[in-house]
Amino acid sequence: MKNVDIFLVPGFFGFDKLEALRYFDGVTPILTESLHAAGIRPTIHIHEPPLPAGSVVRRARALAETVAKKHDRHADCVHFVGHSMGGLDIRVLLDPSGPWRPCGTAGASLLDEIVPPSKLGAAVTLSTPHYGTPIVYEAARLGFQELFASFGVLAQCDGFPRTLARLSVALTLSARVAERLGIRGRLFEWMVDEVFRYTQTDSRGIPLRKMLRDIGLDQGGMLQMSQYAMHVFNASVATRSNVEWVSYASLVPPGKSVFPNGDFALDITTLLFRFGQWVTSRRDPHYEYAPLEDAACDVFLRDLGFLPDPTQSDGIVPTLSQVFGRLGGAFEGDHLDVVGMFPHTTPAGTDYVGWVCSGAGFDQVRLRALWGRIAGDIAAATMRRVPQPAASNVVAIGS
Repeated sequence: MKNVDIFLVPGFFGFDKLEALRYFDGVTPILTESLHAAGIRPTIHIHEPPLPAGSVVRRARALAETVAKKHDRHADCVHFVGHSMGGLDIRVLLDPSGPWRPCGTAGASLLDEIVPPSKLGAAVTLSTPHYGTPIVYEAARLGFQELFASFGVLAQCDGFPRTLARLSVALTLSARVAERLGIRGRLFEWMVDEVFRYTQTDSRGIPLRKMLRDIGLDQGGMLQMSQYAMHVFNASVATRSNVEWVSYASLVPPGKSVFPNGDFALDITTLLFRFGQWVTSRRDPHYEYAPLEDAACDVFLRDLGFLPDPTQSDGIVPTLSQVFGRLGGAFEGDHLDVVGMFPHTTPAGTDYVGWVCSGAGFDQVRLRALWGRIAGDIAAATMRRVPQPAASNVVAIGS
């Protein structure tokens, strides 16, 4: 059995675990099961960016440090899977031209002296804005960058735990008032149960406090995902040829979201999602997405039954902006669905309400199909890097 390291890289505002919430919720068991069936023993590492909203170069350098600390030098192959901005972190990490290394250090790339090039396998990007997304420019125009900067100031205040405790009480009261009026407020209840209930004391409020502080330190990654910045990014970042680049795209067709849906808190997220769809449909005509190759068209037709147009997105990133390298698959789901943040019941028996009510209908079956297929790509790349003496049965769970 071959041993591989897999590094999962979250996107903007990304984390590994925040109180009771997990970023790649339910992903590890799917990858493990599918790869074991292919004769591969994976060690899965979830990278936690020290600057969740920071510049892509600083995030890539932090990812290199994580690889240096956690990489098993006896592993046969190393793979990377990045969601959203995490895919851009991986592209900078693997850039063989090496302009991103800290000043005064020698070497060709951030991974030099950490992982031999012969051990690099697949680099998978999921819902990544390779050609940018209009929504970040609009968010910056509306003052969101200044809002994020204020998080750091708030998090360093002595009264931070009390502020969150009061917010928890306010959300609870809002949900109870709504319930008395015959209106459901599951999202507020869920936020209180899964996050804010841990902020009654300083010791339990530390993870959320640290994340808000880190967001306040650097918000450079926000504007770097604009169409304008990505135009320069793609001209500057080289693509390593000995790595198998695979991308996965997500999309929610217009008209899927239902409003109202009987839950006032989720209705708010539905309106926000529709706003995101509208903003992402307004691309700058001077910054086109790369034309689809025939193979990518075949994948879209196979998985979706149609070819997406430049106005369609997952609510955050235009679907055509997500195609890079070989298109491995396309799934109906919003930007957070694909990493397990959709309504479902966890193995522990608790309800995961999800952050956005997009109406995509994403479920455990699609999650297993998506990540099972990603596991298949990782297995295939491993077999090509480390040939086995006998044929192996590569299984993609749910495909």
